[in-house]
Amino acid sequence: MRVLIFVFAYLFNPYVYSEQFNTLYNLSLGDSIDKALNLLGQPSEVVTQNNAVFRAFIKENHYIVIMENPSGSNFISSIQVTGVSQPTDTFTNKIGLGVSIEKVIQDFGEPSSSKPAIDQITQDPVSNTDIHYFGENISLETQNGLVTSIRIQFDETHSSDSEADRKNFEATMPEEIQLVQDYILNTEYPEVFNEEKYRISVSNFKIIDLDFDNQNDVVVSYKPHYTQSPTIVLFKIDENKKVTRVTEGFAPGPLVQRGDYFLDPHSTDKAIDIQVKEEKKDSLIGAISLKSTKFTMAIDYPNFTHLDMREGFKSYINLTHVNEFVTESNCYQFEFSYIENMFVGYIEGEKKEPFISSIIGEKMYTYIIHNIDKEGFINKSIEVTNLKKDD
Repeated sequence: MRVLIFVFAYLFNPYVYSEQFNTLYNLSLGDSIDKALNLLGQPSEVVTQNNAVFRAFIKENHYIVIMENPSGSNFISSIQVTGVSQPTDTFTNKIGLGVSIEKVIQDFGEPSSSKPAIDQITQDPVSNTDIHYFGENISLETQNGLVTSIRIQFDETHSSDSEADRKNFEATMPEEIQLVQDYILNTEYPEVFNEEKYRISVSNFKIIDLDFDNQNDVVVSYKPHYTQSPTIVLFKIDENKKVTRVTEGFAPGPLVQRGDYFLDPHSTDKAIDIQVKEEKKDSLIGAISLKSTKFTMAIDYPNFTHLDMREGFKSYINLTHVNEFVTESNCYQFEFSYIENMFVGYIEGEKKEPFISSIIGEKMYTYIIHNIDKEGFINKSIEVTNLKKDD
């Protein structure tokens, strides 16, 4: 499943499509938020941006995003459903996730326009994925000819592409995000080798209190330039607004075959891979080396350890649990997965614990954080959820 919350320009024209398709997932534009909550339950995540509130509801094989704009209005101004399938009783005019675009056109008419979907990080076309517009307030995404996302919207906001909106968003960013942004730019710029600074690519950020000290912290999702860099990095903020990066980061998802997008730390002559001896298989050689050597980056794999000396403070990833490339003794053959979306929240139980979930392909990878020690290493457990129904 390709999980993607689109950011479209919110424009409106009174096309006939609106009369045929003004409800989605048994909800209509203009319905109250209370009605959505009664139908869908409590949201998995709530995000406020530019005076609009987005509520995400994760269901089996799909999720729904409801937008309330402006905040406090208590009415639905946009509905989006994304995934590989949804219950047929939530279809609109026999149209839903998994239906072919041919069926949509047969029942709904030709789209007013279509174009390839663009990866918002690389700006490259997404393979076999298209966006079809039915007027300018209804849009569908298809992958390999099947519907993977549907969105309807009111004319109640500005274009997300406008420079004024971008500057306004930056000016109204939460203080925690501004503090972390300043830290990244001025204190510890990521992935610096031989004083070479590449433009950072932040794909997502979330605010959550990781250690229950009543101070919000920040979780950042990166698209790195180097193969051996964390794709999720945690930043703590203390009561004096001082930012520190948590030593351990994450790289959720499977290891995948190396492509040609990422740079290789080994090309800097500041990286080595050490094969783990059989009698030390259970030892975290990387974590030990990080504490006792000049290396600043360490990654423990099942069969070997990667070490390098990039600029900055110590950084660590524990990937001893991965199942791919387990017979390799170096990291030349693979890279980390691209995170399509990220969620944070708390596991409620005997002990309330924060979690960080990443959507990658048809699975959700969740880190449940039990505690973070004084050296920045994380005691955690990992859960993998299949988002696609078994055949």
